[in-house]
Amino acid sequence: MKLRTAWLLALALTLPGAPAGAITVSKVISNAKSFANHKWTATSANAKVTCYANYVSPFLTKYGLGTHVGLPYDYANWVTLAQFDDQIAKGYGAGSQTSFGVLSCTAGHDCSGYVSRVWEHPKRYTTHYMHQISKEIPATSIAQADIYNYPGKHVVLWDGVASNGAPRFYEAAGGVWKVWYATTKSWSYLSGYVARRYNNIEGSSGGGGGASPTPVIVPVKSFPFTHSANTVTTGAAIWNDYGAGCPPPSGGELGPEIIYALDIPTDGTLKVELSDGLGVDLDVHLLTALDPKSCIARHDTTIGPIAVQAGKRYVVADTWSTNAGVPKPGPYTINITFTSSCSPKTEVCNGKDDDCDGAVDEGTLCDDGLGCTDDICGPAGVCEVAPNGKGCFIGGACVGAGSKQPGAVCAVCDVAAPTVWSPADGGACADDGNDCTSDLCQGGACAHPPADGKACGDDGNACTADTCKGGVCAHPPDDGKACDDGAPCTASSSCKGGACVGGPLVQCGPSSGPCSTMACNAKSGLCEEISLPVGTLCAEASCTDGQATPPATCDGAGACKPSAAYSCGTYGCAPNGVCRSDCSSDADCAPQASCVATVCVLDLGGGGDDAGGGGGSDGADAGDGADAADDADAADDADADAGGSADGADDADDASTTADTTASIDG
Repeated sequence: MKLRTAWLLALALTLPGAPAGAITVSKVISNAKSFANHKWTATSANAKVTCYANYVSPFLTKYGLGTHVGLPYDYANWVTLAQFDDQIAKGYGAGSQTSFGVLSCTAGHDCSGYVSRVWEHPKRYTTHYMHQISKEIPATSIAQADIYNYPGKHVVLWDGVASNGAPRFYEAAGGVWKVWYATTKSWSYLSGYVARRYNNIEGSSGGGGGASPTPVIVPVKSFPFTHSANTVTTGAAIWNDYGAGCPPPSGGELGPEIIYALDIPTDGTLKVELSDGLGVDLDVHLLTALDPKSCIARHDTTIGPIAVQAGKRYVVADTWSTNAGVPKPGPYTINITFTSSCSPKTEVCNGKDDDCDGAVDEGTLCDDGLGCTDDICGPAGVCEVAPNGKGCFIGGACVGAGSKQPGAVCAVCDVAAPTVWSPADGGACADDGNDCTSDLCQGGACAHPPADGKACGDDGNACTADTCKGGVCAHPPDDGKACDDGAPCTASSSCKGGACVGGPLVQCGPSSGPCSTMACNAKSGLCEEISLPVGTLCAEASCTDGQATPPATCDGAGACKPSAAYSCGTYGCAPNGVCRSDCSSDADCAPQASCVATVCVLDLGGGGDDAGGGGGSDGADAGDGADAADDADAADDADADAGGSADGADDADDASTTADTTASIDG
């Protein structure tokens, strides 16, 4: 059947946590007092919340607005004092109750959150899982800072026993709706609880710190029931006043007692009979709770038959005391019978035997139809729902493990905290459109921290690095990187200052001849042979056997075209391939001419002069001078015909002039 969600008291993380540091008994009690005695002020802002439409603060309903002492009871929560004060100041609700479910907008403690906090454990443990951080101890060994725990129901922090034998403890509880120091509770309040000691407690030897005598409780599950005992060896002297409902006889009941806890399966009638031995005086009492003040009947030997309803009842065999205060304990026998008046009905979760089979709340009575919860009928006859690790139970619905919260991609279901959305830190979230930020969840929200070092938009410059810095795309110079300067005839170009700088020019090999050269083609980058221009000198001038050869020149097609040789006639030929006419000595005209009046005159073989003989010498000399002049003119003509240089022509002119002069001088 579909049930209204009734949460387990003090739901929280159920997996073992990291080991906590050791804590002393005195520190635990100091922590407990700090929450129970904490003063705070409630305003109207703390009476309502926005996260739950039907919320009404149970604490403020009971105590009203104003200044209060002790934190409010807040289902499934635990806080530090600083957190509590901050939340109250921000308008959080003053506590909550189980029927509201787990709320994120209220402040305070529930019972297990309170114990986890005063023990200073790093994680919060529910009553179901207190065994994971504490060990069971005998009730006779309970001491300050230990707990009485009832899994699935409640837990209290033990302090000690009052002078009247009543228990004293700290708790965060519904009903009183706050954290308080309980001084008005009886031992019946702790019926069914187990004593436990925190694993990391220091300075607790057990049995001290206000340890109490332990009530002797005998469970009674079926009827008729008979039991024999001795209050001298078995009983505990705790209760001596049963209130106005059961006034004691003269003298009182100061001796030890034994308590019988009856599970009454249905409505019916109950009868109790007690017999004791000689010198022994015990009285019998019927209680509706584990509290002597709940006594409804008393007698020396017999109670009933008396009508009773289904549920818990307690019968006490207590030792009577004389007027002088001397108890009379000893052996006895008790008989308890029960007759049912039950009319069978369908069994439901209510703490009763509805179908009259002697069993209470048996069978599958609670089912919310959700696969992520375990549904049980709790000890109080109320259906209880708890996450079972198969996903999360949030907002009354199952959520798959790892599923994201609708509308909030940075919150997911974590089965370690199955009742709330958990931050999905590190997961991807909405892109902010900036390539230089990381889009990820942090602290349950979408964040965009800088993604320094990540590649970003290319600026088109091969000599810059396109990388993110400080959340923006930067383009610093990428010096030393190989690049292409666009010039095919440069080699090993590299980046410098954000620009591509060309390397050395490509070196081509030697050409095939003097009229061509090797050069790099600026378009193809290949070495090509190129002809030199027409007229480029390609061979030196020369002078051989009186023949002058001018320098050779290129024809523009790669060939070296030699110049035609010509005779210097009567003149000498210089090494540079030019005919010479001027001189200062015969050496300048050697080997074929002699220097005559600064003119090179070709040697014609002097035998003619000798043949002419004596008296004709003057005529011969004059004739020779004329001949020399003619030879010089002929040389000029020869130079002109041979295409000689201007210097050669000038030399011929000079020679002619000299010859004429000589001739003049000789005549």
